[in-house]
Amino acid sequence: MPNFVEPTIPTHWIIGASSGIGRAVAEAALKRGEAVIISARNTAALAEVAKPYGALCRVLPLDITDPKALIAAVKQLPTLANGPLASVQVYAGAYAPAAVIGGTLESLHTIINTNLTGVLTLIMHLLPQLRAQSAQGHMVQLVLCGSVAGYVGLPNGQPYSATKAALINYAQSLRAEELAHASKTGVMAIDVRIISPGFVKTPLTAKNQFAMPFVLEPHQAATHIWRQLRCPGRFDVCFPLPMVILMKLLSALPSRLYFMLAQRM
Repeated sequence: MPNFVEPTIPTHWIIGASSGIGRAVAEAALKRGEAVIISARNTAALAEVAKPYGALCRVLPLDITDPKALIAAVKQLPTLANGPLASVQVYAGAYAPAAVIGGTLESLHTIINTNLTGVLTLIMHLLPQLRAQSAQGHMVQLVLCGSVAGYVGLPNGQPYSATKAALINYAQSLRAEELAHASKTGVMAIDVRIISPGFVKTPLTAKNQFAMPFVLEPHQAATHIWRQLRCPGRFDVCFPLPMVILMKLLSALPSRLYFMLAQRM
């Protein structure tokens, strides 16, 4: 197995860094003096994030729903990173609260393409590059953003909750595959993580017309994420604890009891 090599200045590629959790995560790393490549569709917002940090912050505009743009970004990444990556973190997301029959086809396609199809397409193209880095002894984390909404199907959570449930399932499969690949080849495994936050004040959750329990500010979410990413062996980076416990208890209820409660939500 190759020796572990820690980069002098960690470099992170953070996708969905123009607002919300992704922006807070990027800014926390930049304030520590770490290098960050930030991506999103909103180039003006990316420029605003990058401006105070000079050469530490590089901008790579990206629409995660555009397959050609994803391929181009992955090809450009080694030049921008100028060395091994410490992490790739994907926070790009779309959300529109709606019942199954209450949404529009346009909204449905946007949410699925942003939250799921785009993420899976990105990883298909990026994974060989990350495996090559790991084979050289440079540890890399691959961090996807799910949600506690993916733990159990709640009324009016479609299709957002469904995409997050699928992403959690995908991340589990991916981590298992990467551990098996590392075991067979003797190389370092890519450290796959899934972020499962509760309610965080972002432009997405601002669409909600109900009181959000245990709601966090973006900088609080970023603190939880960076602290838990430093914990070896952790897979599900979930917070805040009261919300996580509530959602996991709901998911563990017998079906009859769960649906008795859910129809009152």
